[in-house]
Amino acid sequence: MTHLDLYDNRISSLDNWLAKCTSLINLDLSFNLIRKIDDVKYLTKLEELWLANNKIRRIMPGLENCSNLRILELGANRLKKIENLTLSSLQSLWMGRNRISRIEGLDNLRYLKKLDLQANRLTNIEGLSNLLCLEELYLSHNHISQIDGISHLTSLKILDLSNNWIEHLENLKTLTSLEDLWMNDNRIGLLEETKEIADLTTLTTLYLERNPCADDVQYRVRVRLMLPQLKQLDATPIYHSGYPPIFKDESTTACITTPTCN
Repeated sequence: MTHLDLYDNRISSLDNWLAKCTSLINLDLSFNLIRKIDDVKYLTKLEELWLANNKIRRIMPGLENCSNLRILELGANRLKKIENLTLSSLQSLWMGRNRISRIEGLDNLRYLKKLDLQANRLTNIEGLSNLLCLEELYLSHNHISQIDGISHLTSLKILDLSNNWIEHLENLKTLTSLEDLWMNDNRIGLLEETKEIADLTTLTTLYLERNPCADDVQYRVRVRLMLPQLKQLDATPIYHSGYPPIFKDESTTACITTPTCN
């Protein structure tokens, strides 16, 4: 047996039975009542582990035995700290909806491509210095007030910082692979803040709605003028019937224009 799905079964304890399932590659124990994951250490061939919506309070030592693990889902548990993660093959780590107050313990995850820490208790962006392969970073619904600690993540394609306390767009100019930037529901006051991302030619999607700057009566027009590379602003595609393309105004000179991680 290589795949085992025990999703939503009110399981509260593993009782050592996983020691008999050493051929497992994919294990889904989401939506149960599990508090400890010690027995996972026997599953040395495991590649995907799904443990969302349980009652896990701590990542215990032993998970490092799962050296082939590529996907780890620990969302909606009771974790307060990121620890005991030395999984060099891990590519996706989902830890949203926990009680984590600090980004730490990720230095060994050098090939991580997706990191989800939404809906935690974060106030700063830190602890990402070794994640040079990161392509997707989800930090929405925290208490982050400043964009920092990510300027070196040049492989980043999706950055979600929505529903935080951020007032300024900053430290984004170096993210030359960025395609999607979600900044809705923050505290950004001026549309001029978008100058920070004006040179990101790969940027096609931007969410700014429900910021103070979005109250400007010319909000959509002004953003499109400053960021002609966009294909979508908030939930609205730029070039559908309600928003025709912007053409250059020839009569003015103003801003009217249109480690190896494989």
